[in-house]
Amino acid sequence: MAMADEDDDVTIRIRVDGGPMPGGMLDQMMREQGVRVVSRSSAKEERDWESAIGAAAAITTLVVEGGRPAIRAALALFRKRFPKAKVEVDGEPDDGGFLPDE
Repeated sequence: MAMADEDDDVTIRIRVDGGPMPGGMLDQMMREQGVRVVSRSSAKEERDWESAIGAAAAITTLVVEGGRPAIRAALALFRKRFPKAKVEVDGEPDDGGFLPDE
């Protein structure tokens, strides 16, 4: 299997669970890093009373296209600003590494 070049553009799906503001901020941070936001959608998810006092939480899904370094930079800025927001990259929890080495 060929190694992916760090500078090659990738298209990935990022899911943010943390309210409407974090999703919009990640969109903005991606754009500021030169990453193209292909699509953005939001949905509300009802939470049970015990886990979130019965509130609905906003989940934002972004599909982005750009270089890995730019996407990593945007995610790092996002994590610094919203450390409690849950982020998944292409369906996998993002532990700060964004995309495993190939």
